[in-house]
Amino acid sequence: MKRTCSVAVVSALAVWVATATTGWAYQAPVNFAGRWVLESEPLASVPTELVVQQTVGSGSALPTKVTVTRYWPSGASTEVLHVGTVGGTVPGSGGGPRTFRRIAWEDSHLVVEVETLRGQTGSRSPSELRREAWSVTPEGRLQIVITESGPARTPQTVSLVYRQVKGGIAQGRDAV
Repeated sequence: MKRTCSVAVVSALAVWVATATTGWAYQAPVNFAGRWVLESEPLASVPTELVVQQTVGSGSALPTKVTVTRYWPSGASTEVLHVGTVGGTVPGSGGGPRTFRRIAWEDSHLVVEVETLRGQTGSRSPSELRREAWSVTPEGRLQIVITESGPARTPQTVSLVYRQVKGGIAQGRDAV
């Protein structure tokens, strides 16, 4: 009887590993690395170009660090996204907003969520939420869907589309 249970457990474990491994292959994140030029209608608050680098951590097949340099007509900024992290900031003695940030893979989307809380520490006052979901379209475009909401505003969603530039030549209908 004991041997039968052990065989059943080992068989169930083997099925689980096979299922998890097969499922993992379908949910592998995409590679966003490269230079991307805005194809959507330009907005003042939207970068016209992105340069993305991805780094795979040791012992992992998944990118664990994504470095994004955003370019606007007025300048550039660089941000490092540590995938798989959840964290935040707290105000100093003078008070101020608290932020919570989550960066994770959700299927083949890279999701960055930032929640800003105002009010006293410990209270769950109304908050502002910004969510970016990065993906690559079937046409090979980088799509970033940004949703922003808050207590004093109607939720807004904007979808940005970037085309990849290879070898100094933009891919797509309008070369830059």
